[in-house]
Amino acid sequence: MYIDGVQNGNTMTITTWSQPAGPGRNPYAHNLVDDDFVWVVGGHESVNNMMFRIEKVDDYTFTLRDWEHPTPPEEPGQVIAFSDADAKKMWRISGAAGDPIKITVVGHNFLNNDTVEISHVEGNTWANGVFLVADPTGNIFYLNDGFDGPASNGEYVEDTGWAIVTPLE
Repeated sequence: MYIDGVQNGNTMTITTWSQPAGPGRNPYAHNLVDDDFVWVVGGHESVNNMMFRIEKVDDYTFTLRDWEHPTPPEEPGQVIAFSDADAKKMWRISGAAGDPIKITVVGHNFLNNDTVEISHVEGNTWANGVFLVADPTGNIFYLNDGFDGPASNGEYVEDTGWAIVTPLE
């Protein structure tokens, strides 16, 4: 879905659209509910490549929770967002350590060779990036970068990081 953002003070209100700006553009029902997550791709640097919880305003509008920007962006821009309503799902990471890096995600249902994007891991920052899932069992899986898997480069900071999985098709 395509979105436009409008800032009002420290609130970013997002409207969803069927296509980028131009003729024939129609509002698009986003199917989000309060506390869903969105990952914003493209657009203004104050929201680009960041994940937010949302608060639903109506079927076509939501606000970004925890969005703080001290000065208004000159151009909020158009961005593409996805959430649990799409094929991708975000999961909270509770561990990222080892050589190769072993990721702990409680209750995941990942399969070998699913694509996983890891972000916002602190301490062990080499866990951040796009990888293939390897050897998923229970609440863990390993990161496959096509070589030996990335090694840890620091101590994982507890309760940091998100995994966004794209199921193997």
